[in-house]
Amino acid sequence: MSTQVEERLEAKLTPKGIRVETPQAEGGRTPGGCPDRLIWCGDQPTYLEVKVSREENIDQGSARNFFYQPTPRSKIRHAARHLLAGFAIKEVSEKTWILTRWKIVDLWFLRVKLKPEYNADNLEIYREEAILLEGDGMHVTKRKVIGCASVGFILHEIATAVVVPFSRPTSRSTRDNPGFLR
Repeated sequence: MSTQVEERLEAKLTPKGIRVETPQAEGGRTPGGCPDRLIWCGDQPTYLEVKVSREENIDQGSARNFFYQPTPRSKIRHAARHLLAGFAIKEVSEKTWILTRWKIVDLWFLRVKLKPEYNADNLEIYREEAILLEGDGMHVTKRKVIGCASVGFILHEIATAVVVPFSRPTSRSTRDNPGFLR
């Protein structure tokens, strides 16, 4: 589901003049893992990790809700803000989900357990002091003042990009079904 949310965010931000890229390592490789997207607002880069969890799992911790493993060929190549957009979904019928709530988190506040990788569970990711913006699915319910107006704009656009029901039809292309995420 995260890929579909990422595609929806890109489709929403690009027409507004915000460049959205899939971050690549040196040599043009696109390794998996964090971060999912690199968002440019002017010359200001922001890395974004998108997480989608079932509603019943969002407030539970597990060993690997989030991880980043440093590698010699990292996708992180810019000094930039790192955000995580977390979306809770609930299945309302077979293969159809609705967004029930969301949070945008500044990963600067993330306390991690260091192994050969950084990792954190949902309880740590969504700590109160890290949440920049929060909503109930359709509306912003909490907003933290942040210094950069362009980052505030990006946060609002991310939050409002996926407030429609989405499903997982058999077709792989979101262009075939623009009103839904899969």
